[in-house]
Amino acid sequence: MLVQYSQIVLDIVDGIPLRAEMGDFLAGLPLVVERGYFLPKEEELLFSFYVDYLRVRGDLLEMVRASQEVFERNADDESWNVRMGCFAIGFAAALVLMRVGTFAVEVADSGKVVMSKLDDAELRYGLKRKSFATLYKNLTDPQNAIAFYEAVRFYEVHLEDIDTLAADGEMKLLVDLLKEEYALLDYRKRDALVRRLKYRWFSLKRHSVSGYRKTMFHIFRLSGCRIAELKQPHLAKYDKNVSSEMVREMEAVLLPGDIIVTRHQDALSNLFLPGYWPHVALFVGSAYQRSELLAGEQEDGFNVVEAKKDGVKSRLLEETLYVDEFLVIRPFLSNADMAEVLERAISHVGKRYDFIFDFTSSDRLACTEVVFRSFDGVAGVSFKLIDKVRRMCLPTEELISQCLEMASFELKYLYLNDRAQLLEGDEALRALLEQQNKTS
Repeated sequence: MLVQYSQIVLDIVDGIPLRAEMGDFLAGLPLVVERGYFLPKEEELLFSFYVDYLRVRGDLLEMVRASQEVFERNADDESWNVRMGCFAIGFAAALVLMRVGTFAVEVADSGKVVMSKLDDAELRYGLKRKSFATLYKNLTDPQNAIAFYEAVRFYEVHLEDIDTLAADGEMKLLVDLLKEEYALLDYRKRDALVRRLKYRWFSLKRHSVSGYRKTMFHIFRLSGCRIAELKQPHLAKYDKNVSSEMVREMEAVLLPGDIIVTRHQDALSNLFLPGYWPHVALFVGSAYQRSELLAGEQEDGFNVVEAKKDGVKSRLLEETLYVDEFLVIRPFLSNADMAEVLERAISHVGKRYDFIFDFTSSDRLACTEVVFRSFDGVAGVSFKLIDKVRRMCLPTEELISQCLEMASFELKYLYLNDRAQLLEGDEALRALLEQQNKTS
């Protein structure tokens, strides 16, 4: 588990936009400030980089939470090395969060026009008004700073214990990252007060600070230190709405090739990602179901291929449907065409997760990219990738829309929180359209 989590953090860091990638944009900001407004292309670039920052921020915070959960499950003294590994992973994620957050503020601080623009609502990217003000406040909050530096002291006291983790070759890169990020910390300490004063001035000029949804950022409660609580506070600590009985019911009716779209009500990423439905998986069937379509003996023990932050893996439906809401889109393909879809999907198992969401490259895959690369070109199925300024991709909501516009797919099942039962066919489609109207 520790090796898996450390690799996820490293993959997230690889997906962070570099200053070099933003070179032309950053060089042009003084002209924007002098002009007093953004041109359309400049505005698109600004929001694109901002959404990248929000995505990275959410991914890193999830890793802080995940490392906390493992830490707390290993509370006995005999699990000290595991606990130190959890701390190293969570603290590395927190340090990167501090760095990218500081950089985001530096960009926003280029001029009033930049900061004001980031606080605008932007429906194309799912951004709400005053979102940046809230992020700025959390980054500079004194209580958060105190909690963060408690974690710093914990790291300094237990540095030798953490260094021993590097003896495991698979953890060495994470420990190296931790040291690199820690080495930059003095600069951040010196600027913390300045950032706080700037925020207070910014807040006064904006008249008020949005309440938004206060989810951040109590860093570290690891052996007396605080850690981020990632769930949305008013939604957390309840059982998932999709019961084990419903999972068994779905397992009996799903067919190979069914596209499963899911949503967690309490996921922090819901605040940052556009659209109501954030995630997709592909049901490939049991070994028996696959044996009727594919040649050769089929491996048992999985029925879903799904890309999550730990990579593209073969999983069980009970993991995929450990959610609050879901829908199922069913393809209409011949057995030969469906065999090609399944072969394609399974061939991607083992790849790492694409935190950059660049569908022009296939070495790493995001969740919708598994579906895209499994179906596109089979029996006339053709998805249109969307230009998100700097990369071509297929957001989940767009995938749903395009599937339902094609004769090769239909909405088969839908389960929403405000419905008392699983909906099928036309009834499911009507409910989905109603839900989309409410959330649009």
